[in-house]
Amino acid sequence: MKYYVVFDKTIDQCDKSSSPVLFKNEYLVIYEGDKKAKSLSELELGDNEIIELLKALSSFFHFIDDQQDQSQFIPEILWPRECEIEDEITLFGGSFNPWHDGHSECVRQAQEMKKNVVIIPDHSPWKDNVIRNPLCLIETIYKNTNGKVIIYPEFSLRGERNPTSKWISRVQLQKISWLMGADTFNNFLKWFDVETVIEKLNEIIVVPRREKLCHLTLLELEGRVRVVSLGNHQFENLSSTQMRNTKEEI
Repeated sequence: MKYYVVFDKTIDQCDKSSSPVLFKNEYLVIYEGDKKAKSLSELELGDNEIIELLKALSSFFHFIDDQQDQSQFIPEILWPRECEIEDEITLFGGSFNPWHDGHSECVRQAQEMKKNVVIIPDHSPWKDNVIRNPLCLIETIYKNTNGKVIIYPEFSLRGERNPTSKWISRVQLQKISWLMGADTFNNFLKWFDVETVIEKLNEIIVVPRREKLCHLTLLELEGRVRVVSLGNHQFENLSSTQMRNTKEEI
């Protein structure tokens, strides 16, 4: 069994502790600490240890399942100190395999109008995109967003397809926006049980991609959820799928 002490936005390994227990299962115990320590990315962890630790830390995100607020114990790489969530959130979900400048631009533009952007690495029902190293992806997102977004890790640990409708009802906040690229928006009505998703959202924020917004999708959503289109940018042609395929060909 592994033992960890979670401090204010940092974490460290230990032999054991007499501090209050924040989380435990058959693999690890997380204790509350009272001093500074290493960040999550600096720990030397095996794959199974990474998965179990990220699962445990996922339970500290209070906006999922209306948990007790323990965000002060979530490492900085997952929840930066300046981020506070009360009643409003902007979700940005995707496989992000790999993360690229187009994703960073989505976040940059969204942050000009929203303060609480939460990135949710996930498995798309439409793609074969199992995340091989969730901590590596988290570190990439953290570095490329200047450490100013919250990253919710639970779904990146699953080796199964995970439709948004299966979990979005767990987000217990009054105002929920969804950030997506125009290509995702044009296929939005094809999402599994999309009505459940629409009912939960107050707003869809769309960042331009190569194609124009589908007029039929806009008509279908009119009067049901607000759709906001952001500005054009230089990374509209970037595609994770295309980047993966190019890498495989090489």
